[in-house]
Formats: sequence, C-alpha cells, structure tokens
Amino acid sequence: MRTAYAPWLKSAGGLLTVFMVLNVPLPGLGLSQQVSVLLPVAQVAAEEDDNVRRTPAMRQNIHKRFSRIRDLADDGKLDKAFNALESLGNGNLNSYERAMRWNLAAFLHHQQDDRDGIAHAYQKLLEQPELPLSLEQDALYSLARVEMIRENYDEALDALDRWFDLKDKPGAQAYAMKAQLLYQKQDWDQALGAIDQAIDMKRSGDGEVRENWYLLKRGIHYQQEDYEGLRDVLEILVRDFTKKSYLKQLSAVYGELGNPAEQLAVREAAYEKGYLDRESELVGLAQLLVSQDNPYKAAQVMRDGIDNGVVEPTESNLKRMGDNYLLAKEYDEALAAFEKAAAKTDNGGIHLRMAQVTADLGRWEAAEDYATTAIERGGFDRLGRAHVVKGLALFNQDRLSEALNAFAQARGFEETENMAKQWHQYVSREQQRRQELEASTEAVTDSEA
Repeated sequence: MRTAYAPWLKSAGGLLTVFMVLNVPLPGLGLSQQVSVLLPVAQVAAEEDDNVRRTPAMRQNIHKRFSRIRDLADDGKLDKAFNALESLGNGNLNSYERAMRWNLAAFLHHQQDDRDGIAHAYQKLLEQPELPLSLEQDALYSLARVEMIRENYDEALDALDRWFDLKDKPGAQAYAMKAQLLYQKQDWDQALGAIDQAIDMKRSGDGEVRENWYLLKRGIHYQQEDYEGLRDVLEILVRDFTKKSYLKQLSAVYGELGNPAEQLAVREAAYEKGYLDRESELVGLAQLLVSQDNPYKAAQVMRDGIDNGVVEPTESNLKRMGDNYLLAKEYDEALAAFEKAAAKTDNGGIHLRMAQVTADLGRWEAAEDYATTAIERGGFDRLGRAHVVKGLALFNQDRLSEALNAFAQARGFEETENMAKQWHQYVSREQQRRQELEASTEAVTDSEA
C-alpha cells in the first residue's frame, strides 16, 4: 500500500533517530558539545534520603580530593585528573564515596568523548550498595541515554525501565525516550503507547509538544501502514509546524485514503505557499486538478511552471498544457500550446490534433493546412484520420473532387476504411447532385433563351 507515499516519506525524514527525539546532535559530535547526559560531580548530602535509604556520608578529606580532581578537569588537565582519581582506589572508600568516585569517572570520560568509558563508569556506580535514591535514579537515566547514543538499545531500555521502577512521577520526556527505544526495537504498539503518553502529558500540562515527538509518532504509523493515523498526525504537523514536507506528505496520504478533494486542497495550499518547486510536483498538481474537473487551473499551473523555468517546455508538457486548455474550452490557448509542442517533434501527430480542433471549430482552411502537414510529416499511428479530416475540410470548402481524393486515401487504412467509404459515397452523391442540378439549370436557361 506504500506505492506513492513510501519514497518521499523516507526522503523527508520519516524514520527518526534517537538524536532527533532527544534533541541532541549526531554521534559524530563530541559529548562535551551535546546536551549533558551526565551528572556533574557535586556534594550529594547522604542525609537527603535518610527517610528512604540510609547511606554513608562522604568524608571531608575525600570531598576535597574529588574537588581537586574536578578542578584539574576544568583546567583541561585530564591526564592528571585520571591519575588522581586512580590514586584514590576503592579499598579505603565507603560505598557512597565509591559511587561518587565512579560518578566522577563518568564526568572525566565525558570530557574525552569516551562513551564506552561513560557507560562503564555508570555501570560500576550502579553496582555499589546503599546508593542514595536520587543518585541511583540519575545514574540509571544517564546510563539509558548514553547507551541509547551507543545504539545499545536493549541495555538502554533495561536501564530506563529500572529508572521507571524507582520514579514516582516520570516526566513526558522519559516516555518519549522510552518510545524511541521501543521504536528501535520495532515494538510499534508499545512505542505508540509511550509516545502518546508523552504527548498527553504535555497537552494536559503547560508545555508544548515537541515537533520531534509527532515525527516519531508519524514514523510509527508509517511502519504500521496506518494511513488514518498518519493523516491525523500530519494534520497536526501541518497546523502547528507548517513545512513543505508535511503538506506534501499529507496530500499523498489523502490520496492513499481515497480522498482526492482533500488531497487537492492540501496540494493547492502547498502550491500557493510556493512549496512546489519541482517539475514532477507541478505536473502532479496539474493532473490532480484535471481529475477534479479544473482543467483551466491545471493548464495555468503548467504555463506558470514553464514561464518560471521549473517545468521544461518539452513536447509532452506542452501537449499536456494544450489538452488542459482544450478541456477548458480555451481553444486558442490550446492551439498555441500545440503549435509549440509540434515544433519539438518531427512527426505529425500533434498537427493532426490541431486539425481536429480547428475542424470542430469550423475553421476549415486551418484544418486543411494542419491535416496536410500531418500527412506530410507522418510518423504516427492515425494517418488515416488525417486524410479524413483533410477530406472534411476540403468538402466544407466546396472542393469536392479534392475531398474525394482525400477520402480515397483514407480508405487505405483499416482504422478509417468504413468511415472514409461512407464519406466518399456521400460526397460522390453530393457531387453528382450538384452536377445534375447544374445541368438542369443550364437546360432551363437554354430553353428560355
């Protein structure tokens, strides 16, 4: 069912990355340039969670050494900072101090853009017993994020689920993060539930829903081939974050759902905003306008595209424009377009088209000229029709003998044999009738004389 929609959905960014949803840059950038996923080394009072967990206090001398290490890192002396951290060891530290030592290690690895080191440090931190609840929560969340950046989605989801178990009131961002991890695991249903939870939380609060969250939801509906869901989320994106790609995608989805009127309305909106700047887009709009009984605007779209240099004035495009004008009964505009199209080719097919149009308008001399040119050029399948049109043009100019010759030529083509035969018989009778009438008139004249 993805015939028309799938290619440009991907070309427009349909399949999101973790970095879009988390609003952080791509992995190629240094972690120090990204949104901080790590906790700074800080004095966390062990007593703050005494009502929940009893944890050892950090001793003053250890705190001073931690501060010294942080100062070295801030001064860019990372090698010395790592050496000082290593000299602390683990044997003389209590469980809380060991946890904060690994927290500091994570910070130092962060300065080196060392994601593996960051993840290892948080894993070691979480192995420590008697952790303050807030420290464990922050470490789990930071681990989930760094594992996500490392594309270790199972490990990231495990850490995040552990964080959810400890958190009384998870925020909308956490649900969006979980949705992205589930998306990466191709668990579409649960991913949709998580992103909907994030969106609902934002809507019910004071914050605005992030555009990237709707993009994630769009990607899920696409994977599920749920075009009604795609329509709904794209309508929101068009309303709140109007962009060329969203209008084009919504138009295509309306087409997939069999709603051509809505498809055209959105496509026209994109056109009016100047978003359709490719030949294929303008030609597609023209075709859609014709299908919705608006051939005149279709022709104007083609003309404007050609005049603006977006649509190439090829034979097919000029002929299409002429056909649209013809449907709109703008005959002179149609003939002008056909003239330009005919100049792009050596065969006479388009001249036959002009001959038929001018014959329908009763412009017999023009019809004769166009039909004659069509026959002379040849190179098309309906040559017999050109002889028929020429015969009609000659007949209507009272050039019966020439018309009979044209119809005789047309009888040599299977497609027009019967038609040409009938016209030949009719013109022959008419010629005979006129000859008899002329002879009778002459006889009367002679007798009177």
